[in-house]
Amino acid sequence: MQVTASDGVDLAVNETGPSDAATIVCVHGYPDNSSAWAGVVAELSRRYHVVTYDVRGAGRSGKPTERQAYRLDQLAADLRAVVDAVSPDRAVHLLAHDWGSIQSWHAVTGEQLADRVASYTSVSGPSLDHTAYWMRSALRPGGARLRDVARQLAESAYIVLFTVPVLPEWLWRKGVLDRGLAAASMIGRDPAASSRPHGRCLTRSTACSCIGRTCRTVCGARSLGRPTCRFKCSRRPATCSSPPPCRPARPRHGRPTCGCARSPAGTG
Repeated sequence: MQVTASDGVDLAVNETGPSDAATIVCVHGYPDNSSAWAGVVAELSRRYHVVTYDVRGAGRSGKPTERQAYRLDQLAADLRAVVDAVSPDRAVHLLAHDWGSIQSWHAVTGEQLADRVASYTSVSGPSLDHTAYWMRSALRPGGARLRDVARQLAESAYIVLFTVPVLPEWLWRKGVLDRGLAAASMIGRDPAASSRPHGRCLTRSTACSCIGRTCRTVCGARSLGRPTCRFKCSRRPATCSSPPPCRPARPRHGRPTCGCARSPAGTG
């Protein structure tokens, strides 16, 4: 099916499983498309209504050329449009990976998905606020170690590449990045359905937001305080690798709350 976003871009949406069952909406990362979730769909669609979609710039969805069309607020609005289309009357279980997690964190910690999410499971994708808080904690006794922060910055250095004009597109078209990703055994590889030079707009736009937002928070130029969201658990975000069950809640003060939630697959 096709869902039209708030700015008129068409989003390609796939539905599998019984329509009257609990709905799981899956948001893929970059440079993947919805086929990245094929194994998950095969496992869960017998019991759940599983929804995947190609985010704008990827797969069979529309590919606007202007960078403004890939801002986090617009990506969150896309997610809300998909949720409303596939489950208008019930909250959904949200599952996201990589850059899909970043945009989903933005959505669940804002107002875009108020009362529309029953649980959120993030795979290898942080909240930008949690990331900044963790980095800033290296400056305090008992916080993150500077060595760990430096290692993470080094591993995320590729983000800077996507903020450089022209170069990422050229590397995609020459096949350099494809070969690099193949060597890294990335999931969801489907060259026929993916459009990486277009998808780089999404990553470039989000990366610029990520770099600017994190730097402003770490340097103290922006007073975000301690990040919170609607899901709470007993572990701090930096160590929440195997999260306990969480439940929706109003943000609390003090220690940052975690957005990871129990997967619906583990509740049945």
